[in-house]
Amino acid sequence: MCYRCDKLGHFASTCPERTQKIQEANKAETEEADPALYMHEVVFLNEENLIPKNYETKEGEEGVWYLDNGASNNMTGNKTYFFEVNENIKGKVKLEDGSCVEIGGKGSILFQSKTVEQELVTDIYYIPKLKSNILSLGQATEVGCDVRMRQDYLTLHDPSGRLLVKSVRSPNRLYKISLKIGKLICLHTRIEDDTWRWHARLGHISFKTIKAMSQQEMVYGLPKIREEKKLCESCLVRKQTRQIFPKASMFRASKPLELLHADLCGLLTPPTIAHNKYIFVIIDDFSRYMWTILIKEKSEAFGKFMAFKCLVENDLGNAIMTLRTDRGREFTLREFNEFCEIRGIKRQLTAPYIPQHYGVVERRNRTLMEMTRSILKAMKLYSIREGGSYKPQETGR
Repeated sequence: MCYRCDKLGHFASTCPERTQKIQEANKAETEEADPALYMHEVVFLNEENLIPKNYETKEGEEGVWYLDNGASNNMTGNKTYFFEVNENIKGKVKLEDGSCVEIGGKGSILFQSKTVEQELVTDIYYIPKLKSNILSLGQATEVGCDVRMRQDYLTLHDPSGRLLVKSVRSPNRLYKISLKIGKLICLHTRIEDDTWRWHARLGHISFKTIKAMSQQEMVYGLPKIREEKKLCESCLVRKQTRQIFPKASMFRASKPLELLHADLCGLLTPPTIAHNKYIFVIIDDFSRYMWTILIKEKSEAFGKFMAFKCLVENDLGNAIMTLRTDRGREFTLREFNEFCEIRGIKRQLTAPYIPQHYGVVERRNRTLMEMTRSILKAMKLYSIREGGSYKPQETGR
């Protein structure tokens, strides 16, 4: 007998009336919940050391930013400053006087120095009711910047020691500086410039690299190039990165073909005109020379490696000693393992689902994909959409 409804045939734990009441309660809670909670990230900031009246901007001081050691976050009330802003981030900020103001979003602002060099500052909150602009010195130190106060001035250096800001203390003991908002350079407006033209021709590599190539005469016909301080819009949009890959490894080969790194880059969508969907990337650890082979399916990797082995060994006069790959099925086939065992090639397999352990070839894969995306973005041919496919990009802006 059920002790909940006093009926026979079931226990209280499986009582139909109990299950029905639980479902009704869950439904009521769902209906009462604010739909905005499912679409927005809600944050609450405590800025009790911030006194708004001390930072009120006067007429003609629209570009003035206060450098505050008491503020915990970067904040501004001017939405037009943002290069990009995520308005799905909502919440409130509690100030020193006990009042709370709404958060309108969070984004990044591009600043331009007197030397025309540009710097992108991230994690800046948009507070619509805030009448001033505040840069948190504590937030700057979190990213490795060096803050120093001496006599009546403050200096801010980046992690490499380069001076970013120098501000003189004002009569009210605050540090403020006038900063100019930078504008991204559209490649099509500067294509007549040799520097920007070669930046596009060489796959949107950095201006520092192009300058080094020009000085060392590594490319025929490459003129003298200056190092451009401004940022390319296509590079900034398409070269987004995640966790950093290791820059140095514990072992480095001492001769060519002593260690090869191999991986498949793809799936390429849409495929090439020849219906190739993957790039078989092979890198020599000693020279960092890279070979790229286009293939249609992953199963072709083994056959392409056999042909590559014969070609490169005859060309260099050395034998491949070690091959390092991930644990993809295309590299762990029985035929692949037997071929390497018979030819005396050692196999090294990296840990699964951790591309950072395979930094050499993963970093090169990233370079290839960034180069492709930057070229497509600059030429306004395609844009990436969900599912990994491409679609024509709107030309109007």
